[in-house]
Amino acid sequence: MLTQPECLPCIIDDLWGAIKSEIPGKSTQWEIWQQALRWLADQSLSQKVPSYYITGVHRLLKRISGISFPFQERRNKANRLGQELASLVENESRGRDGFSRFSFLLRIAVAANSLDFRTVGLGYESPLQELKRNLLQSAQELAVDETRGIYSRCQQASRILYIHDNVGEIALDKLLIGALKAEGKEVVSAVKGGPITSDVILEDAKVVSLEEVSEKIIVAGPDTLGISFEEISEEMVREISSVQLIIAKGQANFYIFSEYHSRVSSPVACLFRTKCDIVSQLFRKKGTVNIAYLLTK
Repeated sequence: MLTQPECLPCIIDDLWGAIKSEIPGKSTQWEIWQQALRWLADQSLSQKVPSYYITGVHRLLKRISGISFPFQERRNKANRLGQELASLVENESRGRDGFSRFSFLLRIAVAANSLDFRTVGLGYESPLQELKRNLLQSAQELAVDETRGIYSRCQQASRILYIHDNVGEIALDKLLIGALKAEGKEVVSAVKGGPITSDVILEDAKVVSLEEVSEKIIVAGPDTLGISFEEISEEMVREISSVQLIIAKGQANFYIFSEYHSRVSSPVACLFRTKCDIVSQLFRKKGTVNIAYLLTK
């Protein structure tokens, strides 16, 4: 999905939420604003996906402020909370197998996409316990439910690429990957090479011991919100071309694959919680809803 006019206020609001949370000095706040607005004004905003522009303004925030690892404490707390939730979910999943187990853990993994402390999620300054309540509340019926088709594609695949989204959420992703591994699937996990907002990096994968279930963990590219075909790593290119299925978490990755699915040969299972009506309306829905959608040729 390319950027729409309605996306610009969201980009600006997200930047302001990050500035308020991380940057105390007014002079630095003003410098970030001036450079970010100037940069946005120079862009052809309708020509790229929204995550490209969110990435751009957050990179400016890091460069100007000198904070190379924003939200580090909040990210660590989210990971601890995710692990607590994963323990509860793992207990609930016992006694299930086959499609029943897969479907249960997929719904939890989709609901876990609400563990996003950006402005379009719960906000940069929201109490982290709200993330726990939000997950439990959002583990509801899927507004778009193509779980059967996704499971069928998983059964046909020997190797799957799993593209992660948020910190905290990754602990719930691990459970779904574990279920796939138990069915004999090789799953490659893709994370970011540098921190941006709440997106997962290698350190987060280590915190939740993702290597216990993933065949290997690769870096998809640098500090981009969602993956970027413009900055994608060579290893990510190789995996995309060799797997039989891609599981892509989060709305930013939905932007990419819905717009550029022709660049990959395999089907893509998009698992995410919508953050805005613009995306929900693509599925003829309103409000914030849970999506399990299979992109095929």
